[in-house]
Amino acid sequence: MTYGQELYSTPKIIEKALKEPEEETLISAKKLVFCGCGTSYYMAGACAKLCKNQNRSASAVDAIELISGAVIPDPGSTYVFISRSGESEETVQAMRICKKSGAHTFYLGCTKDSRIEKECDKARVLPYGNETIVLESFSFYVQLTAALACCGLVIDKNLSNLISEAFSKADELYKNVFTKIPFSRIISLASPFYRNLNREMMLKDGEITRLPVEDWGVLEFRHGPRCWCNETTLIHIMSENATAGIDAAVAKELVSYGCPVIWYGENAPKGS
Repeated sequence: MTYGQELYSTPKIIEKALKEPEEETLISAKKLVFCGCGTSYYMAGACAKLCKNQNRSASAVDAIELISGAVIPDPGSTYVFISRSGESEETVQAMRICKKSGAHTFYLGCTKDSRIEKECDKARVLPYGNETIVLESFSFYVQLTAALACCGLVIDKNLSNLISEAFSKADELYKNVFTKIPFSRIISLASPFYRNLNREMMLKDGEITRLPVEDWGVLEFRHGPRCWCNETTLIHIMSENATAGIDAAVAKELVSYGCPVIWYGENAPKGS
């Protein structure tokens, strides 16, 4: 299976994640703390923010913060450990620290009989979310969707169709525009809500293209190294409604430098 084949199987796999039954342990928890390392930590942040959007008390913590003692476990919280393999050493250690504190622990991943699954109080294994190649594709979105379903959050049941539509738009854009541009650098910019997804996208960009890649908040980039940008710098901008005006101003400035800009959001600025 190629990376493309795996990526384009996302809508079908997402349908399985949407059918995951609710987990009473997570629904009844007073506070959810999502934990992981690397890309799983980025997912943890996305889970926490989406839970807050539906009035659930939630936060995210990097596994290394628990190991270092920078963050002390809260025995009254339920910790959700996200790890595709269930064997990530930092996440294993963080889980053991939380168990020792008396906190309830839950594993969400794609591998049966892993150390984290065996040691957590409860677990939900999603074998259909495990990639067959090294580059991650749908796993991020599968685990994210399944986590929200387990927590009892409202999810758009049309999600798989929306993803299919997004792929079609991306294909058209790639074939008609981006095959004609010799990129030398890719920079991903995002408003606060999308920063975790933005970091994930930066890693994928680097793995796939082997080009220099970076991620920034939209405004910190405006006050930073925008002088690097030219007609060979591909810019992603993920905007949310609350900051759309500010984000659009940055997009217009980058377009004026000759940068090819992809705008993710409503009311795309002229030239993007």
